[in-house]
Amino acid sequence: MDKNKIPYKIYLEEHEMPKQWYNVRADMKKKPAPILNPQTLEPITEMIRLGMSAEDIFFHITEGFDMIMENKAVEPKYECKCSKERMEKALIAIGKDELKALIDEQGEAELTCQFCDNRYTFDKGELEQLLAEAK
Repeated sequence: MDKNKIPYKIYLEEHEMPKQWYNVRADMKKKPAPILNPQTLEPITEMIRLGMSAEDIFFHITEGFDMIMENKAVEPKYECKCSKERMEKALIAIGKDELKALIDEQGEAELTCQFCDNRYTFDKGELEQLLAEAK
């Protein structure tokens, strides 16, 4: 079929391609028909309104087809990268004056990670060693 005979397609050269996009559908007076489930002809938007996830919709639409599903999705996991070394850097970052005051007033320090609640304790000797490294 000759591409010039297809009235609903516009062919652009690469330099004519838009640099940004605009949702034309939102401003259309006459909206196009919704995307339909090919088996039941019900609108996909109705499935979304019913609270179906993308995976639920996929399985609903492909019901009856023989398929092998291989899930290679990465499982999200919570992992904190805190360590005693990072806490040492935090203590050094407060500066010599604050670190010296901490040693003089408390003689020790306990830092708690704000993400995982791990606690790191530093005795007076460790704090004095960090004071020597501080600028």
